[in-house]
Amino acid sequence: MSTIRPISIEPQETPSAQLLGAGLTIGFAVMVAMWVVWFLTHMPATTGMFPPVIAGPVLLAVLVVGVWAGTRLVPGAGRPAVGALAGLVAGLVNLLVLFSFLTEGTGVAADPAAKAKAMEAGVAVAQVKPGAALMAGGWLVGCTLLGLLAGVVARAGGGGAREMPSAQRWLCRFACVACAAIVPLLALGGLVTTSKSGFAVPDWPGTYGGNMFLYPLELMNNPRVYLEHTHRLFGSMVGLTTLVLCAFSLLRAPTPWHKVAAVVLLVLVITQGVLGGLWTQDKKIWMVLVHGTLGQLFLGLTAAYAASLSVAWARWRGDASAGALKLPRWGTVVLVGFLLIMLSLGTMIRHMNHTHALWTHVGFSIIPVLTAVLVGARFMSKKAEPTHGRSLWWVGHVPMIVVGVQFALGWVALLAYLGDDTRKIAAPVAEALTAAPDIDPVRLLVRTAHQANGALLMASAWVMMAWGLARARQKP
Repeated sequence: MSTIRPISIEPQETPSAQLLGAGLTIGFAVMVAMWVVWFLTHMPATTGMFPPVIAGPVLLAVLVVGVWAGTRLVPGAGRPAVGALAGLVAGLVNLLVLFSFLTEGTGVAADPAAKAKAMEAGVAVAQVKPGAALMAGGWLVGCTLLGLLAGVVARAGGGGAREMPSAQRWLCRFACVACAAIVPLLALGGLVTTSKSGFAVPDWPGTYGGNMFLYPLELMNNPRVYLEHTHRLFGSMVGLTTLVLCAFSLLRAPTPWHKVAAVVLLVLVITQGVLGGLWTQDKKIWMVLVHGTLGQLFLGLTAAYAASLSVAWARWRGDASAGALKLPRWGTVVLVGFLLIMLSLGTMIRHMNHTHALWTHVGFSIIPVLTAVLVGARFMSKKAEPTHGRSLWWVGHVPMIVVGVQFALGWVALLAYLGDDTRKIAAPVAEALTAAPDIDPVRLLVRTAHQANGALLMASAWVMMAWGLARARQKP
C-alpha cells in the first residue's frame, strides 16, 4: 500500500477566490476558442465563405457553448454568476481583436506598397469609427449577458460538478488553458515562416504606422499581411494569458518554486515577443533562430508547469513508496535533449534553407522516435500500479502517439519542401508583396502541420520529464 504524504498546504480557500478562478479559467478558455474561429473565418481566402452575417453569430455561438460547458465544472447554484464573469472576461480579452472592426481605412489604398509609403510620409492609414466606444461597451454587455444565459441554462440542465473546485485546482486548469493558447500561436508562426510573411508588416510594435490593435480588418486583404499581423495579435494574447497565469500563481500556487517558475515563464514570453519584433526590423538571423526555438521550449515549460500543478502529480510527488517503480527519469531528460536538437535543426531549415541541417534532421530523426517509444513504454508498463498507474500510462502513451504522427508527417513535409521552387527566395518586404509568388496552400499546411505537431511532441515530452524527475530527490 502506498503511503501518501502532503507536499504543500493550499492557501485559505474563500468562495470569492473559487469564483474568480472559475470565471478567469472558463473565460480565457472560451476566448482561445473564439480567437481560433475568428482567425479561420476572417482569412482572405475564407471571407467569402463567412460574411459578417455568418461569422458574427458563429463566434457568439462559440461563446455560449463554451461558457455552458465550462460552468458545468461548478455546482449548479454558482453557474449563473460564473457564466456572467466568464462572459465578461472573454469579452474583455476579445477586445484585442474586436478593435480591428472598430476602425476603418482612411482612404489609403489597401496595397501594401501604398500603405508603406503613406506610413513613411506620416499619413495615417486607419481611423476609429464613430461610436466605437459605444460598440465596445455593447460588446462587453452582450458577452456578459450571453455568459449569464449560458450559466442559467447549465444550472437548469443539472448534472456536472457537485462541489466547487478549489482555487488551486482552477490554477492548474488555467495553466492548461495557457498551453492551449500557445499552440495556435506556434502554428501561426509556422504559417508565417513557410509563407515568407515575416516582413509583410514593415514596422513594430505598430502596424503600418498605427496602433497594432487598431489596424482595420479591411486593410488585411493581402494574405501575408494577414498572417503576420494576426501572428502578432496572437502573441499579445499569449502574453496577456501568461501575465494572468503569473498573477494567479503568485496568489494561489502551492509552493514557492511554483511562484518563481511562473515569473520565469512571464520573462520568457516577454523575451520571445521582443525577439520576434526586433527580428522583423533588424533582420538578424540569430534573432529568428532563437525566436523559433524559444517558442516550442516555452510551450514545453508551460506544459510541465501545468502538470506539476495537478492533483495527480502532487500525489505522485508525495508518495513515499513511488520511487520503487524505477521509472526512466533520465531517459526523459535524454528525450527532451534529442528533441531540442531536432528543433534547432528544423529552425535552421525553415529560416536558413540549410542543406546540411536538413539531411542531419532527417537522419537523426529515428533516434528521438526510438527514445520516445522506449521511454513511453516504460511509463505505460506501470499501468497495473493501483495508485498512479492510470496517470503514468497516459503520460507515456501520449508522446508515443504524437511521435508516430510526427515521423509520418516529417516525410510528407520533406517531399513538400524539396518540391517547393520558392524555398530559396527571400521573404518579401512590404513594398514587394504584390509581386511576390503566390502561396501554395498544400505545402503551407503540410509543413506547418509538421512544425505544430513537433510542438505538441515537445510539450508531451516535458510533461513526461516532469513526472520522471518528480522522484529524483525522493527516497523510496
